[in-house]
Amino acid sequence: MAHTISIIITCYNRELFIADAIDSALAQGYENKEVIVVDDGSDDRSWAVISAYGNRVIAIKQDNIGVSAARNNGVSVASGDYIVFLDSDDRLEPGALGLYADASSSSMTTILIGKCRHIDKHGTLVRSDMYRLPRHLAFSPLRDLQIIGAWASNCACLIPKKLLSGIGGYDTRLSLGEDYDVNLRLLDVGAVFLPIEKVTYQVRIHDGPKLTRNVSRERYDGVCRLFRRAWLSRKAVFVLPENREVRVQFARWVWSTGRTCYRAGFRETGDNFIGLAVEIAGPQARNGSAVVRAAYSFVTPHLVEGLVELVKLPTTYLSRLKDVLR
Repeated sequence: MAHTISIIITCYNRELFIADAIDSALAQGYENKEVIVVDDGSDDRSWAVISAYGNRVIAIKQDNIGVSAARNNGVSVASGDYIVFLDSDDRLEPGALGLYADASSSSMTTILIGKCRHIDKHGTLVRSDMYRLPRHLAFSPLRDLQIIGAWASNCACLIPKKLLSGIGGYDTRLSLGEDYDVNLRLLDVGAVFLPIEKVTYQVRIHDGPKLTRNVSRERYDGVCRLFRRAWLSRKAVFVLPENREVRVQFARWVWSTGRTCYRAGFRETGDNFIGLAVEIAGPQARNGSAVVRAAYSFVTPHLVEGLVELVKLPTTYLSRLKDVLR
């Protein structure tokens, strides 16, 4: 594949990691590439770090209006036929673009999905269940239900620019669940998601700011609406007996997000997630350890999560003390 690939890095207050992300993009051996970095109004030293790369990258600075607008801004100036998105605290795997090129076809409706490995703040490999694709046959397209029920990222993907532009890009009203929304709309226009069974992306697990921390109730409400839209759009297929496993997986994802809302103090929103999860898969939707799932039979999910947080307090404080003493 001789097509140009545009790597788009969006950044907000990532002065500790942005250079690592840019370096991993510039180090790709694939020649027909460009690196676009969009700073979303950072108020730390991120822009100074980005600017130091000079003409090796296309650098754009915008007001702080969100990741969706930043990605759209990057796509608007991209000259590539394909887009690869890279979060500013992550890295591309060495040789990732070459792996995409080797697996690419002439189809402009196919989105290639690479596998992820996980690193800590120092770049050391760690174990994590984040960004795990559902079970599938190697190099076989994922079904709509598998994407809807288990995948909410555009990272580790090679996306044809025409396909992304054709659906209008990202919804700028969303800064949580924006990838999931894009995937739903891509499926609606016939996009095919094809795993290539090669590691192309490194997800960094660290204690820095995360999109899912300090998130407003309204943003979680938006994610709940996305999940409901996905469920209703494919309900007739989800409820078929042969799709029970993926339906339960989807419901447990929805339930897990409800648990996150409870921990954030958004009880009503959490109840909405839990209600939707039960609508999808009934009692099988319960997510958590065996003890926690059993507790849901006797106590409301909100109270269960409160008890879980109380039990976790000693462990949390001990972990923080260890960090201080190091």
